[in-house]
Amino acid sequence: MSNKNKIQAALGNENIGCYNNLIDSLNAANLRKVLDALSYGGDTDVDVCINRKKYVVEICRDGLDEVDFSIMTKSEYINTYGNERYQ
Repeated sequence: MSNKNKIQAALGNENIGCYNNLIDSLNAANLRKVLDALSYGGDTDVDVCINRKKYVVEICRDGLDEVDFSIMTKSEYINTYGNERYQ
């Protein structure tokens, strides 16, 4: 089962909107972090690693029973949103 299918199963009645296929490269431990974050509801960011490189998965609920998943490197995240999260 692909990571996308596992995420869809965890979402229940919600649907996956935007999805970056790089998320399929997450190992089981990092996928568990993403799945755990889904239970909190709302928008959140999750720190993960792929081949020892740090990434951030952004989880965004659009309010229409759809959840978007995007991923960027940690440095791209800091350049986009600033470093406050990591201080």
